Amino acid sequence: MRPVLILAVILLLCAETVGEVGQNEEPELVNSPIMSIENSDNIMANNEFEIIVLLNQSSNENATEVEWITQICINSGVCYPPQSNILVQSEKDEQIVWKGTILIDNDASYVNWKLEFTWENSTETSFPEQGFGWKVWSTCWYDAGTDTWGGLDYPCEDENIIPGFAIYATVFSAIIGAIFHSKKIDR
Repeated sequence: MRPVLILAVILLLCAETVGEVGQNEEPELVNSPIMSIENSDNIMANNEFEIIVLLNQSSNENATEVEWITQICINSGVCYPPQSNILVQSEKDEQIVWKGTILIDNDASYVNWKLEFTWENSTETSFPEQGFGWKVWSTCWYDAGTDTWGGLDYPCEDENIIPGFAIYATVFSAIIGAIFHSKKIDR
């Protein structure tokens, strides 16, 4: 019974909570300080990814800082820790907007992101409140959970990488084997 419990915990730790593989995600902007966001439909390896955020008028007048929290996930199945990027206020088409760019890794599958606002009264707001609201996929990506390659530039040059799930499965199989072997020796 104990090995089954250990295996269940290991599988839960490896499970990714993802939406549709290869499909971009974005939250509804209704009742948010955001009027619109411009960004490309895909990220590209070794290129900059830019967003332009237009806030509603009252939010734009009260915002002192807009922070772009990004998390890049790579083809091996690993996601890097979230990074904070301060957006810069500028003018576009006679409107005040907030702009930012990040450099995309060579083997990125997708980037998750959300926004955090600091207001004049020193309060902060996250949008969305929990998790990442946006996910933008690469032009060439690998999804370890489904063992699937895809994207506009598929087939990719790096298709022969070792998927992250295979690494986890190998390591955890060895651990489970060692547990069973040690139980057999103890008898």
